Amino acid sequence: DMELLETARGIIAVSNANICREIKNVTVAKGYNPTEFCLVAFGGSGPLHAAELMEEMSIQKALIPKTPGLLAAYGLLTENMRRDFVQTYVMDISDDCAAILSEQFGALEAAADAWFDEEKILPEQRSREYFLDMRYKGQNHEIRVPVERDAIGSAESLRAAFTAAYERLYSFSSKDMVQIVNFGLSALGDIVYP
Repeated sequence: DMELLETARGIIAVSNANICREIKNVTVAKGYNPTEFCLVAFGGSGPLHAAELMEEMSIQKALIPKTPGLLAAYGLLTENMRRDFVQTYVMDISDDCAAILSEQFGALEAAADAWFDEEKILPEQRSREYFLDMRYKGQNHEIRVPVERDAIGSAESLRAAFTAAYERLYSFSSKDMVQIVNFGLSALGDIVYP
């Protein structure tokens, strides 16, 4: 029994609240302050919400693409090819874990190379990003920790990478044992246009 304009305002208010919640999920919940970023308003109606979202979240800048409704399709067409390879192997971080790290990442690299070949991605167009899903022993959830393949030989470097990522997310860390749960590799193939 609401008037048309009142109903429309209510729908927009609910939409804005949902968008704010999702922005907070990818910023505040991960240790980032949304006021330090530029809001990119895309999609068919994204720009219509931009001003109210900026006010609600104290965001100072917004970027409105020339064709906001086409941005996602453009991204799909221009994004590099990607495939993630993940292997579960639960292990405690210890001084003798270098051999297992090398073995697990070696197997993922072989799978990635086979995918590159199957997709006919030239060697100069190939790249890899490595990550570990890690947790404190006894926890039932992991966090993803990006790692450099050549810099993951020691238990100290692995623990330091995990601690830094954990502190960024949760603002504290612990001296508890750290575990690796998953080994991961993202295989990336650069798109080359003629």
